[in-house]
Amino acid sequence: SVTLGVVERDSFISSLTLRYGLFPDTELFASGSLSRSSSQTFAGANETASTTDIGFGDITLGLRKTVIHEALDVPDVIPTFKGDIPTGDGSISLGGGVALVKSFDPVVLFANVNYGHTFARDFSDVTPRKRESFDPQSGPTSLLASGFYIEPTVSFNLNGVGNDVVLGLSLPYTFQSGL
Repeated sequence: SVTLGVVERDSFISSLTLRYGLFPDTELFASGSLSRSSSQTFAGANETASTTDIGFGDITLGLRKTVIHEALDVPDVIPTFKGDIPTGDGSISLGGGVALVKSFDPVVLFANVNYGHTFARDFSDVTPRKRESFDPQSGPTSLLASGFYIEPTVSFNLNGVGNDVVLGLSLPYTFQSGL
């Protein structure tokens, strides 16, 4: 007999980024993520399989510096250099990008373009191919409370097999140092 099967998947990814002002207009940053995904398979009304995976994502380390400051008709220009260190069987990647930031009270608009190159690692049973990615991102930033911001974003993957569009929401908080 033939039975209609249905697979339901849920996933949640949470990331944490720490930034440290090294010099004026220069910051170091580190980020990582925690993900949880679950999958349930149904045959008719009966659940036939269920899995849940929890894992840590790769660690990203980088440096960002403002090289041109915002003026009347000129946005901030902020290049970024970063590297990803795998926490599992992944590969090391290096990349960079440039962000443009312009204030229009009460929001700050930004757009950035990033490039990343993944270096293939040799595995005994599989050798993954090198991977490159190009992904522009844009969105507004608004102040919610003193030191607390909201940043909705939209990002597009311009290469690869699919047409990925990622919607994101960041809630950055800036701690004021007592120095």
